[in-house]
Formats: sequence, structure tokens, C-alpha cells
Amino acid sequence: AVTTALNKMGEAVNKATSEIVKGTGKIGNELRTLESTAKDAMLQGVGGSAQEAGKIIANLNTRFGVTGKEAVALADSFDQLSHVMGVSASDSVNSVADAIKKWGMTTSETIPLLDKLTVASQESGASFDSLLSGITSGQAIFSQLGMSVTDSIAFLSSLSAEGINTES
Repeated sequence: AVTTALNKMGEAVNKATSEIVKGTGKIGNELRTLESTAKDAMLQGVGGSAQEAGKIIANLNTRFGVTGKEAVALADSFDQLSHVMGVSASDSVNSVADAIKKWGMTTSETIPLLDKLTVASQESGASFDSLLSGITSGQAIFSQLGMSVTDSIAFLSSLSAEGINTES
């Protein structure tokens, strides 16, 4: 029984590692660091599968340059997001990274942004993805109008709550 469990654990780590290599191209010590990060994320239940955990960690490393505890915390937040909003955690990492970059935000502002988008989506009925897409594609216009990312989320969600289509 112990041998079977250890074999399954080894297979899971191999699947996560495979996704990390595909997603980052890392080898050697860098790969070992990401592998350790993925193990920590999997122990917290991130991703639901080793492959998904590996994809999330790979995307976080590629898009935000994070490893270790910071990557695990972000992975956990994106995993929770996927369960609450019904979106892909690994795909959301890429979309959120685009928004973070466009708005000139830092990695430390990622979790608060996820929270703001989630609350706005739940309160307005607008999809998480449409709000995220709207603040990303409309960033230049919102900034010219003197609006912050928080103002932009509030604006888009209020339009959606009033039945105005914000997705086109």
C-alpha cells in the first residue's frame, strides 16, 4: 500500500514537472525549484490534478517570475477563483498578467485585483472574464479619463448591472 501511494505520488510529480518544462523550458536548478513549488501547491490541493498544478505554476513563473511561497499563494488564489467563477486557473493567470502589465501594477497587487473582479462579477452579474477583458482592452481610455483600475471595474460592472452589454 505504501509503495503504491509513493508510486502515485511520483507519477503526479512527473506530470506536474512535465507541464512546467513545457510551459517554462526550465532545466536544472531552476526546474527543481519550480518542481518543489508545484509539490507545495499540490499539497495544498491547488489545481485538482498534478497537470493543472504544473500548468498554473509554469504560467505564474513565466508571467510573474515567481517561485516558492509567493507562487503557491498566487496559485491558491487562482485555484479558488477557478472554483468560484468557473474559469480556468491556468488561463486566468495569463489574462490577469496582461491586465497587471497594462495597468502598471505589481505582482503584489494581483490577489487584491482578483478579489475586486470577483466581487464586482458576483454583485453585477457580469462575467469575470468580460470584466477582466474590459479593464485590459479599455485601459488606455480609462486612464485618459482619469479612472483607476478600481474605478474601471466599478464602471463596467455598473453598466452590466443595468443591462448594458460591455462585451462588445
